Amino acid sequence: MADKIALIENIDKIHATGMGIDRIKRNLNLDVPDVVGFCKNKVLDRGAVIYKQGKNWYCEVDSIKITINSHSYTIITAHIICKSRFALFKARRSCFQRLTANRLLYTHDFKYASIG
Repeated sequence: MADKIALIENIDKIHATGMGIDRIKRNLNLDVPDVVGFCKNKVLDRGAVIYKQGKNWYCEVDSIKITINSHSYTIITAHIICKSRFALFKARRSCFQRLTANRLLYTHDFKYASIG
């Protein structure tokens, strides 16, 4: 809770570089004129989960994760959080088991695997 309060108290300091704005627009597929304002509104959302990890603040709300530098208050990036069980699976040096249509799929050391 203290993390959320600290970030909200400094909401006016939040900004982004030109390249950061382009990256956020691309990652979130946004077509809004004020990307920084969009991100600030997400931070101020009552449902936002805000936490500090290392040198960055993270804000997760509405399936979006926004990364903000904790010293400069620069929005670094934003990503869509994919929670689909049927998406591509990413892993290194691990294995994955899944039962599909009476067939057991077992993969070792894969980078991308899909069920189909």
